Amino acid sequence: DGIGMDQSTLIDAMTIGKKPSDNNRAFDDHGRFGFGLKTASISQVRRLSVKSQSKGKDSCIAVWDLDEVEKYGWKLYLSPLDEDSKQRLGTFKNKTGTIVLWENPDRLVQKGSDQSKIVFEKLGNDLDHLLGCRYHRFIESGKLKIHFNGNEIDFFNPFKLPTTDLKSLGTSSYGNVKVNAYLLPHESKFKNKAKDLQFAEGFKGMFDHQGIYLYRNDRLIIMGDWLNSGVRKTEASKLLRIKIDIDNTNDEEWRIDVRKCNAIIPNSLLPD
Repeated sequence: DGIGMDQSTLIDAMTIGKKPSDNNRAFDDHGRFGFGLKTASISQVRRLSVKSQSKGKDSCIAVWDLDEVEKYGWKLYLSPLDEDSKQRLGTFKNKTGTIVLWENPDRLVQKGSDQSKIVFEKLGNDLDHLLGCRYHRFIESGKLKIHFNGNEIDFFNPFKLPTTDLKSLGTSSYGNVKVNAYLLPHESKFKNKAKDLQFAEGFKGMFDHQGIYLYRNDRLIIMGDWLNSGVRKTEASKLLRIKIDIDNTNDEEWRIDVRKCNAIIPNSLLPD
């Protein structure tokens, strides 16, 4: 239900590494390398089809299919490859938007395995929690709704408990980098122990949720990791969570990788 793309924009979006990573980008742009949509998709499925429609334009389609690539090379198709794909792509409820369709999965589960359905359902449950955490700011603000199997995904804010406040340990700024440190209360201090404890433990457990949470343009890219700070996860530090906000101008300094899920704290911010 976004603003959609016209055909030339969609072709650019489906072109691997279309723009150099050092190009100037809008302040709120989440992209950087021009690989995400394509590599994230074809690492899991054989066919990626994208249908999009922008205001005042006809809908357009672009398709990458690895089976076709093996036969004919890297040819981007601008129409559905078969009737099943056409039906699955469907139509837009609104006048604008984008539909991303994955077909022919070959990595999510092992083919022919009796456990494939169980494994797939577990992956879905993990995905529910992961998306609720990575995009919690967007979900909380009402800018984004994510549904999985017909159910709307709820947010998981690691710095917010349902009935008990976290203790602020202070705020610091280093240029456009913002750092906030918080301490979770001991579980004996929870106003509603069952509700707050369940939320505090999240989907990794209290111990593994300790550490640094790095946000890039409000998207959480690192969750519960001490990175290269020299700190290690221990029982003594399991209640400590540090929130760091950066934007896309910090990518090189923080060595944000192509997947945008790894980073290194700049030496200038580390203690001597």
